[in-house]
Amino acid sequence: MFVFNNVKFTASDMSGRDGYRSMWESMYGQCDAIVFVVDSTDQMRFAVVKDELDMMLRHPDVADRPDLPILFVANKTAAPDACGASALAGALKLHEHMEQDRPWRLASTDAVAVSGQPADDGLNDAMEWLAELVKFTRQR
Repeated sequence: MFVFNNVKFTASDMSGRDGYRSMWESMYGQCDAIVFVVDSTDQMRFAVVKDELDMMLRHPDVADRPDLPILFVANKTAAPDACGASALAGALKLHEHMEQDRPWRLASTDAVAVSGQPADDGLNDAMEWLAELVKFTRQR
């Protein structure tokens, strides 16, 4: 549990590894938002990530809630072998798969310092966006 911009979040790290993916479905009906983190250096797995994203978007607890916001986080973007946010969006076909009325955003960030550079704060802006949406939907 953590508080960001006066919004209380309960977060569950649902790893993308094979053994954990089946647990995702049990969380969809209980959540106010989804944060979908993608390792932007692991381009070999983008096809798997896209398939998992497609399954998530088709799940009734997600598909039947068009106001459920989804924050996509491209992590490790400062690494030399990382792909850019637009390339990641293309690989996952975000603009094609995301519904027009569903709030979603793709944020680029680097959670750890790389080559002596400080960690990127793209996550802070993305969380501000998410906190506002969650606050709004909880008030309805």
